[in-house]
Amino acid sequence: MIPILIERELKKLAEDIGTIRGILAWPEPRLYTVEEDLSLWSPVQQVHHAALVVRAVLERIEVLYADESPEILRSGRPTGRGYAVLLFGRIPRGRGRSPEPYISPPETTRAEVEELLKTVDKQLQVAVERARYLYDVKGRWPHPVLGAFNCAEWVRFLRVHTDHHLEIAEQIGEKHLERQA
Repeated sequence: MIPILIERELKKLAEDIGTIRGILAWPEPRLYTVEEDLSLWSPVQQVHHAALVVRAVLERIEVLYADESPEILRSGRPTGRGYAVLLFGRIPRGRGRSPEPYISPPETTRAEVEELLKTVDKQLQVAVERARYLYDVKGRWPHPVLGAFNCAEWVRFLRVHTDHHLEIAEQIGEKHLERQA
């Protein structure tokens, strides 16, 4: 088992949401540029995708906390890849493919992401308030590739996943600035 401090991970996730807001403040050419050698998504798509996943996972954590869904698993573990992501705190670049509901379309707008973040802020506040109780939740929810995660593992995944997409967005933004210089 990998030791995970939920409170620390949620604090870092809240900081990441602040970083998303900082990226959303970029001028339009930088926010909407695509650098195909880095990603087929623009920075706004990167942060939109990250926010969609945060919203969905925080919803799953609420379901696990309530323990009232037939979809909750009573056993299971992360896969080898899942353990690696949780242990090393990194997602390999260019390997994963997002499920359809979490793909951010090219026409994603700054306003859409800002609106989504309002929901995420509320969910994150609830998660922070319940953090100390999430350790005791026994159920697991499956990730499509990385295996069955408990609440602590989902929180860690969220932080790692968000960091992954912020790093890509920032690299695209930097490359855009270099091209402008």
